Amino acid sequence: MKAIKYTLNIFINDIIKIFTRKEIYLAILATFIILGLTNVYTSQTGEQMNSFNIFLEDDYEYILNSNVEILGRQTIVQHVFGKLWMFAPLICMMPLINVLVNEKRKGAIRIQIFRTGKNAYIIGKFLVAFIVGGMVTVLGFLMYVAYAYALFPDASEHIKMLEEMGIPGFNFWLTLGEYFIIGAFAATIGYLFSSFITNI
Repeated sequence: MKAIKYTLNIFINDIIKIFTRKEIYLAILATFIILGLTNVYTSQTGEQMNSFNIFLEDDYEYILNSNVEILGRQTIVQHVFGKLWMFAPLICMMPLINVLVNEKRKGAIRIQIFRTGKNAYIIGKFLVAFIVGGMVTVLGFLMYVAYAYALFPDASEHIKMLEEMGIPGFNFWLTLGEYFIIGAFAATIGYLFSSFITNI
């Protein structure tokens, strides 16, 4: 029971530290921007366009109305993983790195391990990395969903038609879960590697 209590204390303390710093909000914003910069459409001239480009185009309405099946809000929300895979480890570590660096510089890690025990400390830290990483990508994705649903047309008829043909349509909760897993594992792996760095 003591080990669980110590693990929860580490988890709660770190979560409070992280959410009272700006880095987590910058990481969420960075996730939103990367999703917005992922190409979702190729014009007739062969130009690759992301959702920000399309919104800024003079013939924005024409592009949307002519390509509802491609640029429907459900479709562009579902197919923007692309660049996030590359940047997820860096983005998801942003909120965690300051906490880790401060603890190493102050020599607080050994004190915490002495007070809580090695296992409780490790589990608590990796639980924080897992949850915070997942929350960064999920909240960034939800910002992108709000943006997409505000500015792009409904493609529910097209999605319904695909489902009738046996092609899976957009599943919001499944997609949300995928984003959580991307962020959670990216942050956990990043935290694992950063734990071995001693020259900070």
